[in-house]
Amino acid sequence: MFDNFDFAEMQKMMQARENEKRAKLLEKLEDTSYLPTRGEIIEAFGAHANELLTFCHENYIFEFWNREYIQALAEYINTRKATIKAKGEMVVLEIGAGNGKLTHYLNKFTNDDIRVMAIDSGEWGLDENIFPVEKFSHKEAIKKYQPDLVICSWMPRGIDLTPDFPSEYILIGIPDYCATREVWDRGVILENLRKLQICRTDMIGLPVPSNSVTMSFEKGG
Repeated sequence: MFDNFDFAEMQKMMQARENEKRAKLLEKLEDTSYLPTRGEIIEAFGAHANELLTFCHENYIFEFWNREYIQALAEYINTRKATIKAKGEMVVLEIGAGNGKLTHYLNKFTNDDIRVMAIDSGEWGLDENIFPVEKFSHKEAIKKYQPDLVICSWMPRGIDLTPDFPSEYILIGIPDYCATREVWDRGVILENLRKLQICRTDMIGLPVPSNSVTMSFEKGG
């Protein structure tokens, strides 16, 4: 009964369905307002790891934010609240926030007594008007809001903004690509967060951690 069965045609049909499914997923990932799961990113690029860097370059992605990572980062901030500022509202300032996506979703997962604000100088011209981002230099923002905690993702290479930061801050990025090596040598890697990270230079599918790390810093600690 298999005499007239065309396996080649069946394979073509199956491949066409897979291609259509992936195309729809990539369209979702291109939507700046959409927060994917880590699994969706792996599904899109696990078999196409060589395409990840191109996709990130075309969509101005440095750190590929995913739901699991942002929830874990929010939980870390929640646990630090009692130590950093036991009473009253804790102000968290994201410096160099770009389109504000990280801050927007952190506010959904952090406690009500934590306020996360997105600040960007606008020098890179990444205005997308999707999430609220205030236009200030990092020094102006820190002076105005007196944050209890600062977050900075992918600080430009060769630049160290941390002397202006409060006593505790979080850096996200690749130590040999962002900021300066001396900056990263002072922090502690948050391994439970790193295992959830995906960045533009990663090879998804390989049993290795992300090139990007999340590090916590305490001045004088």
